Amino acid sequence: MGMANTKAEEGDVQAWERFIRSFRGFFPYHHPGEEYPELLARFRELLQSAWSEQDREKRDWAIHVLRDYGAIVSGNPEREEGYLEREPPPRDGLQQALLYLGRSAGLARKCAYEKCDQDRFFLASQPNQQYCTDVCSIAAQRERKRGWWSLHGNEWRGKRKHHR
Repeated sequence: MGMANTKAEEGDVQAWERFIRSFRGFFPYHHPGEEYPELLARFRELLQSAWSEQDREKRDWAIHVLRDYGAIVSGNPEREEGYLEREPPPRDGLQQALLYLGRSAGLARKCAYEKCDQDRFFLASQPNQQYCTDVCSIAAQRERKRGWWSLHGNEWRGKRKHHR
């Protein structure tokens, strides 16, 4: 989830290096380079897209593509073009996380609260969970109620006065 939620900008080499140090087990073959932030930013885009995909078949395919791209991102020296056609990638931390995401894809969510400043991409603890935290759930509920009151409040108050 850290990769999906990182706020590092594509060209910010230092931010991506800090991210990699924080998740060293996911990038065992990493060798710093200028193109690396671009690879990581693209991987994050693909991951967020797969995470948000509602269609199971498309999500499964996106995760398959991510596994191939993940071998590039993790810097695996054994990776060569089209090797996933012959065998699965080695089980480094990144590949294990992608396999787990594939098995848990039905619980992969993007927080439904548009103003979420937490980790927008999360694994739900229950199938009907829409928000990453109670903070977002409460804030979204408040906004919905404010919206309802601004649309219907005067009418509701008027009806209530007549019934007294």
